[in-house]
Amino acid sequence: MPDRRQFLTMTTMTAAAGAAALLAQEASAVACPVVLPGSVAGQSGSINGATPTFVDGWGDRQGAEFNWQYPVVLSDKGADPEGQYGSAGVRQQQNQAVKGELYLLLGLVTGKVGSTEPIAPETYPTGTAMAINTNVEHPAGSGIFWRWTPTFVKRSTKNCNQSETGATGGTVTLTSITDLEVAGGYDLTFPSGGSLAATGFVAPRAGSAGSLGVDGCPTRPGSQTCLSP
Repeated sequence: MPDRRQFLTMTTMTAAAGAAALLAQEASAVACPVVLPGSVAGQSGSINGATPTFVDGWGDRQGAEFNWQYPVVLSDKGADPEGQYGSAGVRQQQNQAVKGELYLLLGLVTGKVGSTEPIAPETYPTGTAMAINTNVEHPAGSGIFWRWTPTFVKRSTKNCNQSETGATGGTVTLTSITDLEVAGGYDLTFPSGGSLAATGFVAPRAGSAGSLGVDGCPTRPGSQTCLSP
């Protein structure tokens, strides 16, 4: 997936605040869930000469309780029917990529300005179509800012090198978000007339060691493995 620099950085976590956030996380974490396949419904659109059909997805909340990101990745590669590799979420945990893969990163980032207090689940902006690349304060006056930064990614068929195209307009609607999965829909526009939309997606959690809200997840390898389809 694209590196963390693609996400908006809203606050800087100090060492003391980070330690407090980790203690809060440990107290409230749930057992790392078994990764389930994701799904995408009502798809339409094309981009850069490709008409992707996403068949799987995953999400994972990362960072600190008061300043975190929740990347959601929708992939056109599900589990290999021959059993050579697992679902998109399993590949995330194992740091694996598939040649020729097309995927959409829906990057949700949030920050609580001027505070190191955890962001409560009830403040998630569910049911709201949020414009991308725009800071939105929710609830109004709360000092909690949200932003979606969608990116379409195409991997090379010769190797796992990737090209990225950021969305320039549109919205993402978040209908549900928990420590176990994210669900919603999107309607996005890209440069040169590209567009991608879906009436619904479900992205189960694919946590790794250090993820927020889950405990006992596997350590993700530091080096990526490139797989053939």
